[in-house]
Amino acid sequence: MSFDDASTQARLEEVTDMVVDIWADVLEIDRSTIDPRESDFFALGGYSLLILQSISRLLAGQGIGEEDGQELEGLLLNELFENPTAAAQAECLLRNISIQA
Repeated sequence: MSFDDASTQARLEEVTDMVVDIWADVLEIDRSTIDPRESDFFALGGYSLLILQSISRLLAGQGIGEEDGQELEGLLLNELFENPTAAAQAECLLRNISIQA
């Protein structure tokens, strides 16, 4: 999926904002302290149980059920360890939703 066109970029920003909101809630920090492209989930205080909670909430927020979301959950988990930013989570989700659709 290319994030070059305006509608896709708008969708990416929407999902990135959702990730930031979820992280702020599960990490119990102010949303304004999270830079979507730079802030590291783990440096912000994240750990394994919070990872699973945030991914589950992200998938639910996108209307993806537990059964349908199992593969996406694994992909998002791997992405978070490789690139632990909110923007990377949003990009991974959108890239893989389009592949599974």
